[in-house]
Amino acid sequence: MTNTPDLPAPLAGNLDVPPSVWAGSHRVEEQLPEGLIAVYTRPQGLILDTTGTALLPAITAGRRCIAFVPTDPTTLLDTTEQRALGQIRLVDPDDLPTAVSAYTDEADLVIATSDAAHSPGWWPAVRGALRTGGHLAVMCATPDSHAGIVTGAAAVGLAFTQHLVTVSGAVLDEAVTTEANLNDRKRRRRAHTRSHRDVYVFANPRRPV
Repeated sequence: MTNTPDLPAPLAGNLDVPPSVWAGSHRVEEQLPEGLIAVYTRPQGLILDTTGTALLPAITAGRRCIAFVPTDPTTLLDTTEQRALGQIRLVDPDDLPTAVSAYTDEADLVIATSDAAHSPGWWPAVRGALRTGGHLAVMCATPDSHAGIVTGAAAVGLAFTQHLVTVSGAVLDEAVTTEANLNDRKRRRRAHTRSHRDVYVFANPRRPV
């Protein structure tokens, strides 16, 4: 039997989870899926990706991944290994809950945007798709896009485990080195917005033994 590492235990009912900062040297969009895959999945585990960002990082890490995209993909699966681990499925955004619900108790990780998380039927669908101990990561690009996400997850029994603030070091360094030239608050806010993204992570709690 292959031993798999324990994933972080859920903090059931805790809505005051302190944020953790993930800092990187490249664009947030490029590094965030890699970090989520490394922390929240097991070898050969299944990832359901509704963001279009995790397919190749998942395959590189030896995970299976199904990417749900609304239009013809720009990423193609060229090799036999890629086709064995990855799938690309054209799905209208309104149909994401139905597509996700087809994978009952299978997913180690579901990665979604805040738009997907606000789709009707999303929360029961993702709760059903996650295996016991699996995780949902919701990416929020704007400060107000997280509204209702924590309460929506709690309503279907998902536990809020972590609030991640991802910071791109390359953009952060640029903002710091040019700070003397940023005399108005509007330009400062723009530099900050480009450099970070909020991610809310929820767990499908383990059943009592």
